Amino acid sequence: ALPAATVPPPTAFSPLLAGAVLELQVEFEAASDSLSNPGLDTVDRLAVLLATQPELRAEITGHTDAQGGDDLNLWLSRHRAQAVAGRLAENGISLERLTARGAGAREPVATNQSAAGRHRNRRVEIRVMRTDAAGRQPASDVGPAAG
Repeated sequence: ALPAATVPPPTAFSPLLAGAVLELQVEFEAASDSLSNPGLDTVDRLAVLLATQPELRAEITGHTDAQGGDDLNLWLSRHRAQAVAGRLAENGISLERLTARGAGAREPVATNQSAAGRHRNRRVEIRVMRTDAAGRQPASDVGPAAG
């Protein structure tokens, strides 16, 4: 995944035309579902890409660190994913092209034993993929089921 600060401009996303999957990561502060300025920039760049390539869709998954209870973390992760979907919609992207879900603290990318690790776990991952004319993901792009 690319950190928000190093996300290339939309023209650099051309590998998607060949069927690659692009994964972006937007980090959040503790107990917050508000997008930071780098996060807004990442999502706005993604909106440009989606607007110019209507065959693309995005799967948005919110995550939290392991602080707090499971119910709160699941709620917060859903709201983080919805914040990203909402920003994309504000930029003219149809919600029909977006899916948003919360994973809580179940899918960490770093240890929750350090402040730096917890910061990395407070994120939204955005998986962008091509769809066919009927809106389905082509068989060549299908990966393992999430769960």
